[in-house]
Amino acid sequence: GLDGIDEKWIRPIGDIVNASSAIGFLNIQTVSDSASLFAKLAYRLQGMEVEYDPFELPYALKGLRSDEGRMEVRDRKLHVDASDIYKYVYYLADDLYDARYDPQFSPVVSSGDEIIFDVEADEDTTFITYVRDCDGKESLQRQEDAKHLRLLIPCVVNYTANRIGIRADRPYSIRDMRVIRKPKLDYLFADLATDHYGPRYGGDSMNNVRAFVEHSGNWKIAEGLVGESGEHGLISSGAYGDRYRKMVWEMIAEKGEEHLLVFSMRGYLDHYALGLRKDRLVLIRKKVREELLCSYEIEWKKGVRYRLTVEEKEKMLEVTFDGERYYFPHVDLRDLYGFRIGKESLNRTLRLVIDQ
Repeated sequence: GLDGIDEKWIRPIGDIVNASSAIGFLNIQTVSDSASLFAKLAYRLQGMEVEYDPFELPYALKGLRSDEGRMEVRDRKLHVDASDIYKYVYYLADDLYDARYDPQFSPVVSSGDEIIFDVEADEDTTFITYVRDCDGKESLQRQEDAKHLRLLIPCVVNYTANRIGIRADRPYSIRDMRVIRKPKLDYLFADLATDHYGPRYGGDSMNNVRAFVEHSGNWKIAEGLVGESGEHGLISSGAYGDRYRKMVWEMIAEKGEEHLLVFSMRGYLDHYALGLRKDRLVLIRKKVREELLCSYEIEWKKGVRYRLTVEEKEKMLEVTFDGERYYFPHVDLRDLYGFRIGKESLNRTLRLVIDQ
C-alpha cells in the first residue's frame, strides 16, 4: 500500500497514468480513477455497489498539475495554493517523456463540452479558467461565480484542446470536478494536423492523425483523411459518455465495396456502422459477431463525392444519402465515433460534423 512507498516516488508521478489501450481517451487516466474503477467492479461482482468522492483517495489530484505552488488532498478536497493549475486533456509529443510504447490518444474533452469545478474560496478570490489548444493559443474565461467555475471548450473547426486549467489569486479548495459531455465538432480533414510522437521500438515513427486512434488499416492526411486497407480498416475518436443527435459525413469511396460511418462505439468489436456495402445502404451491429439490422438497395459510384447524414429521431434513425431519405431502426448516437472500410478499400473522408 501507500505506506510502503516513499513520497519521493509518488510526488513526481502525481496521479498520472498514460496507457496504450485501443481506446484513445482511456489512455489519459489517473491512478485514483483506476483504483476506484477496480474497486467498484470488485464490489459489483459481489452484488454490491460503492461510490467514491472525487478527492477521497490520497494523492487523488485528478491529473491536475502545477509548475509552482502546492496541491494537497485532505478532508476529501483538493487544497490548492498555486496561482496556476492545469490538466492535460490530449497529449502532444513534447508533453510525453517517451513514445516508444505506442501511445495513441483521443481527447478527454471535446468542443462543446463543459467542465465544472465546485470550489471553496474567499469571496474576493478572482478565478480565470482557460483552455489551451494544440497550437498554444489560450481561451480565457473569467468566472463570476466563485463557487462553481465553468469552462466551455470552444467550438472551432478542427479544434483539439491540449490542456485545461484554473488561475487564481488566492488559495482555494476543489470539492468536485466533472465534465458535461455535449460534443459539437467540425472536422475539415484536409487541414487537420498529424502528431509525430517519435521513434517506436520497431524502429519506425509513431504518427497519429490528431485526435483519432488507428485500430486497423493505414490512415493519413492527404487532401482529406485517407484510409486504406488490405483486409479491413477502422479509426475512431470520442469518449464514453458522449451524446450527439446528428452526424454529417462527406466522403469519396475511391476503391472497395465497404465504406461505413461508425458510432455508438465501445470498442473495436462493439459498435454500430452505417453506410455503403456493395450495392446497398446498410446498418450493421458489431458485437464480436456481426448482424445486418437493415438495408436498402441503392446505386452509387466510386470516385464521386457523397454526403451521408444520420439523425436520431424519437423512434428511428433518419438517414439522407445522395439527396434521398431512408429510415433505419433507432440507435442512440453516443460514445465513440469514426470510420470503417472493408477489404482492399480506399476511402477519402473530407468532412465530419457532429452536432446536438
